[in-house]
Amino acid sequence: MIWPSYVIVLSTALLACVSVPVAYVVWIRLVGLEPTVAKRAASLSRPARITLAVFVGFLLGGGLQFVPSLTAGIALVTLFAASVFAGLLVFEFVSHRRYV
Repeated sequence: MIWPSYVIVLSTALLACVSVPVAYVVWIRLVGLEPTVAKRAASLSRPARITLAVFVGFLLGGGLQFVPSLTAGIALVTLFAASVFAGLLVFEFVSHRRYV
């Protein structure tokens, strides 16, 4: 992938990394549940959060090196973000149902 396309796909991925947690917390609050995953992530120590952020950034940047085109990269990032969002919601609903 050429450099400008890589930057566009990487910026789309960073935007997805910011928008998915925000949408998750807002949606969970609208439904009336407590965001347990967000609370667990916030309770991590500073070195653990930094390590997690570096690890996710490394995986994201490394994975985007193998994307064949700009449109495929944006589609994959969008699909991945939607899958993470859906997975978070399913986890919250299942864990809430287990405790009710």
